[in-house]
Formats: sequence, structure tokens, C-alpha cells
Amino acid sequence: MLLEKYKFYDIFRNINRIIINSKKIQTFIKKTFKEIEKIDFIDISIIYLKKRDRVFRFNRDCKINEKEIKNELKIILNKLEKEEYLIKKSENFLNYKYSIFFPLKYEKELIGLINFLSNNSIVLKRQNLVYLKEISNSINLGISKFIDKERIMEKEREHEKKLNLILNAFLKIIKMREPYTGDHSLRVSKISSLIGKELNLKNDSLKALKYASFLHDLGKIFVPSEILNKYGKLNEREYSLIKEHVIKSYEIVKDMNLPEPTDKIILQHHERLDGSGYPYGLKNDEILIEARILAVADVVDAMLSNRPYRASLSKEMVKDELNKYKGILYDEKVVEVALKIIEKLV
Repeated sequence: MLLEKYKFYDIFRNINRIIINSKKIQTFIKKTFKEIEKIDFIDISIIYLKKRDRVFRFNRDCKINEKEIKNELKIILNKLEKEEYLIKKSENFLNYKYSIFFPLKYEKELIGLINFLSNNSIVLKRQNLVYLKEISNSINLGISKFIDKERIMEKEREHEKKLNLILNAFLKIIKMREPYTGDHSLRVSKISSLIGKELNLKNDSLKALKYASFLHDLGKIFVPSEILNKYGKLNEREYSLIKEHVIKSYEIVKDMNLPEPTDKIILQHHERLDGSGYPYGLKNDEILIEARILAVADVVDAMLSNRPYRASLSKEMVKDELNKYKGILYDEKVVEVALKIIEKLV
């Protein structure tokens, strides 16, 4: 009997739904095999992926020795290079009379095959072959989706690796010029990350916050050391030069293809809720949440650290300062998290 049209469309529709909903290729293939099991005249189905050198299969009764069939599948794979499908009519492949192979391709490259095995000659009926081909095409689409995802992730890992190398190079430059600033950036990154995770920031935001924390003071390499380390109050001109480091940092990183919104976090990390910050006097929700986190982390580490012009403040003094300006200068939720984190800091 032919595979009924309604049954085929049901299987076809379900496989396309599985493509959309599956997060992992193993899950996709496993659920797809469950759909193929609904085809009465298919006894075994096998998917072989060349790059992974992996065999996936469903079978109703027969046990398959993966090692034994790999070599045979590789031979068939070579034959499929220029074919739409292959049919073997014999009992020399896993002792099944009929074996049908469809190629799996990614951007015209042969990446594997799907194999349907049966002892029922109905499998060779033209309409059933058409249905099996359509099912194979859908499976091919699903596997291609996961390869796309893997390649994107691989590119992202490579990009992140390059960014980390750049980051470390900048940190070395900062530490050579101003050791305190370099160490400060590392500590601020740690504090920002702890706050961000506690506030359930998404991964993309956490990445941007990480880079912004490392590079937020990069522009200070243009500020004279005698001003950075001056003992006593800065005059108006000196303070103006200090404030310029935010713009300088932003100008350096804005074209570096860092995760969004790294450059804007850097640009806003000295803004304050009441509009008293710089460089633009932004208020409240005009300031990115990541920038509000960095602002608090920056202040916390600055107060807890020894500087040439003053000794570090106690944790209690830092807490008092944060509580005093909570909701005025600093984001209330960020401060609440920071107050807990301070106790864990060395």
C-alpha cells in the first residue's frame, strides 16, 4: 500500500515543526526518527554525517553495529556525489532487500546521507519514493540549520578570541602607563560581572559590560600622570582634563566592532541619575542599565583601593556612601546588589 497522502503531510509538517523547535541536532534527529517510524514499510532509517563520522539510526527490531556499517556508508557516500538517490536491491546491506539512499548536502557540499531500509517492495513505488525524497529534503534543511548555527558560533568564538587579545594588549598599555588604572579595570570588571549576573542580564549584555569595564578608563592614557595622582583637590582645568577621558575612551573603542552596546556603556559610565554626571548630563532611564552597573562598580573599587593621595576606605564607609546616594546618583537596584557583593570582596 502507498503511504497515504494525509499521513505523509502529517509527517512532513511535524518534521518541519521539529526543525523550528529543536535546540540540538541530536534532539532534532531523534524526534525526526520518531516521525519516520510511522511509515509502516520502513524498517530501519540511518543518518550518516561525514564530518562527525557519526551514525544515527532508528530500527524496530534489528541491532546495528555502527563500526561495521560505516565503511559501507562511506563507499555509498562517494557514489551519491552526483546522484539524487541510490537504490540497492539485494540482501547485502544489513540483510534488507531494499535500501534507498538520499544525499545530505550543505551549500552543494556532500555532508552525509539518509538511508531507508525495507523488506517490502512497496517502498520502490514511485509515489513512495517521492514522499521519501521530500522527507529527506526536510531533514537536510534541519541539519543545515544546525550547521549554520555551529558556524556562526565558531565565528563568534574566533571573534571573541581576537577581541580578548586586543583587550589584553590595551590592558598592558594602560598598566605600563598607569599601573593603578590597569589593575582597577580588572577589579571593576569582576564587580560589574557579579552585579550583572545577579540582575539577570542577558549574555550579550554581560559580554558588553565585560569589555566596557576593561576599557572604561582607556582614555586616561592621555591625561598627565601628575593630574591623575595629584594629592588634594583638582582645579577646574585639571578636572576638565580628567572628564575628557570618557570621550577619549569612547572614540578609541567605537569602531572596534565590540559587542553592542560596549562603546555607549563607556560613554555613559560617569552619568548620574540626577543629571549631575558627565559628559552629557543624562538622567534616570536615559542611562543604560549596563552603564549604571559600571558606574557603581567603578565607584566601589575606587573607594576600596589605595590611591597615592589617600588610603582605601573601609567597607562600612563604602556602604554608607552608596546608601547615601542610592536613587540619587546611583541606581537603587544596582546599589542593593553591590551592598551584598562588597562583603565578598577581598
